Amino acid sequence: MRILRRRGSAVVTGAALAERTRAYGVDVLELHDIIDEPIVVSDAPDDPKLATVLEREYVLVPLAYSFDEPVDALLTAAEAAPEVNWVLTGRAPEHVVTRAPENVVFPGFVSRDDYRRLVKSATVMAALTTQEDTMQRVGYEALGEGKALVTSSTAVLREFFADAALYVTPDALSIEKQVREAVRTAQLLRQRMIARRAELEQTQQTQLAALAAVAS
Repeated sequence: MRILRRRGSAVVTGAALAERTRAYGVDVLELHDIIDEPIVVSDAPDDPKLATVLEREYVLVPLAYSFDEPVDALLTAAEAAPEVNWVLTGRAPEHVVTRAPENVVFPGFVSRDDYRRLVKSATVMAALTTQEDTMQRVGYEALGEGKALVTSSTAVLREFFADAALYVTPDALSIEKQVREAVRTAQLLRQRMIARRAELEQTQQTQLAALAAVAS
């Protein structure tokens, strides 16, 4: 975005970050990731071990095992909700795998198509952070696919997803309660997410036109 820097402009996600940026005398355009199209992929996974996972209802929790992800709280929530299948992607540290209850599956890093299959087949997706002003790529993926979403109760995420998601604080009880509720009301949440996607697609067209005007 060099052309925007030369023109004294910045692209940010969320009103709070935009307000702080304007305080430095910078023109700001709020723009989120381009909304994904629904996934089209064959049913058969590249990794045969995923076949049994894809056949069940599950909550998909993509993770980088970063400092801002409440992994311990997730594992405690999973232990308290043994009827829910939890799929935690990424390269999980050994101590996380050892601590996890039996209803947690760690597929590790998967191929791009297998990840898309996991998203497409998920009953619920979870995108969790302890940090304010942090958007969630997983949330964008849930939006594109029209999936039920549980995400963190931060201002930027509430602003973006509105009533299309359920929100949690980064503790086990909150995560357990809202994941169970999301599984129970997944169809309703999917409908809300699809409606929210339509609203945001219209907003994004306006934002992209504004971006083109700044960059021209």
